[in-house]
Amino acid sequence: MLLIRDAQLAVLAMAHQASMESRAWEHLQRCIPSVCQAMPEEDLRRAIRWGLRRARNYGFSADFDQLRYLNLMFVFGFEFDVNPLYPWAGKTLANRDLVPRARMDLLMDRAMLFASKSGTAKTA
Repeated sequence: MLLIRDAQLAVLAMAHQASMESRAWEHLQRCIPSVCQAMPEEDLRRAIRWGLRRARNYGFSADFDQLRYLNLMFVFGFEFDVNPLYPWAGKTLANRDLVPRARMDLLMDRAMLFASKSGTAKTA
């Protein structure tokens, strides 16, 4: 029987988190290079760690959903989820009747609809 101790799980979680932060950094460099280039690297890495924590707090554990949360954060502003300019964001994130993937899909749809109507997505 295989036994995994809490300490081992913690090490695995830390390794996954470090890997996720690196992948998020690369992802944002590809998807939103102008925003990334405007920030010092350490500030960008700090913002990524902060955003990943916020994504996890909303129940997004899948890497894909966490990356999509970061996309929204860097396009609409770091606190888009509580910004009164984007009430659709807070409302969608608060809807715990939907599983996380469905909630993120809906959030992305609403963000794209908002951006297409207003043309005014705020850059971090």
